[in-house]
Order: sequence, then structure tokens, then C-alpha cells
Amino acid sequence: MATPIRGLSRPLLCAMILAIAVPPALAQESRWPWRRPAERPEPAPVPEPARQASAADEVGRIRESTADPATDEESARFSAALAAAEVTHPALFIEGILVGPQGMTLYTYGRDARGASTCYGVCERLWPPLTASFDDEPVGEFSIFERLDGGLQWAFRGEPLYYWAHDTRPGDVTGDNVNEVWFVIKQGDGE
Repeated sequence: MATPIRGLSRPLLCAMILAIAVPPALAQESRWPWRRPAERPEPAPVPEPARQASAADEVGRIRESTADPATDEESARFSAALAAAEVTHPALFIEGILVGPQGMTLYTYGRDARGASTCYGVCERLWPPLTASFDDEPVGEFSIFERLDGGLQWAFRGEPLYYWAHDTRPGDVTGDNVNEVWFVIKQGDGE
């Protein structure tokens, strides 16, 4: 009697057909170990890569200011000193702190590069830049640079200058050391 495939005996051919045609449920039984699904170990969980804190994350962590607002007396003293000062620059020192034209405290951002701002979007709403107009020119230690949004911003010794939205009147320094990256500029710093 001839076999359908040359060189294979009938019992071997039957075993091959059964091995191929056996339903998966029966393949789990021990009599067909070659049909059992391979046991694969569970893959190890892949850890997520460490993420660098972005400016947006940093802004999102702000919960409160770092200092109490200025008292009425301190604010009046700042305002009087500002009124008596001769303003020839975009900012000046009042009681040892750099302030803008209306007497509001100015800050620097520790993550900025010299002459370049990294504070945009939410950051910019909380830390408005000390803007310059197209008619302004650099004077003394104050320079002007173009922001990515096309506006102009003042810098002191190359460091971009910002207000803190939570300062409400002259003399407030509530943004000093927020997130350990925002700082007031004190007279004599960096000289």
C-alpha cells in the first residue's frame, strides 16, 4: 500500500495530521506537549525615563509667595523715594532693590540665559517682562533684547527683568526666591 507522502509511514503521517488538526483546548493536555503554547515570562515593566522639570512644571508648583507684602509704611517710603529719584534709566535702585518705573520690584529668572528669556505662556502671565519700546536704547548696565514673541525686553547686566504678578504695590518683594529660581536684584549684587 502506498503512502500519500513518500518516505513517511502511515502512523507518522497520522500523527502529523492530528498534531495540526487538534483543537487548541486539547493541545493543553499533556499527551501533546509539542502543541502547548510556549510559556513566556512576563516582560519586565519598562521604567519611564526621568523627566526634566520644565518651566511650565515650575510655574505649576507655585502655591504662594515667599514673603509678606510690604506694610503701608514700607510702601509709602518706596513711593516717596521713587518720587524724589531722578529717573534716567528703565529701572533704579530704591532702598537697595531694583524697581521699575512705577516702583514695583524687578526679578531675574535663574533659568534664563544672558540676553534671552525662557519665560513665556503661563510663566509670562505670572512674571510679566519689563518691556522696552522700539524707540528705547540701551543705557548704562541696561540692555535690550528681542523676545521670541517679537517684543523687546530690558535686561540688567544681561539678565532679563520681570515683575511678579503677586506684588501689588511698591515695596512688595513677595517673589524673591520663588521656586528657588526667581530673585530680586540687590544693589551691589554682581559688582
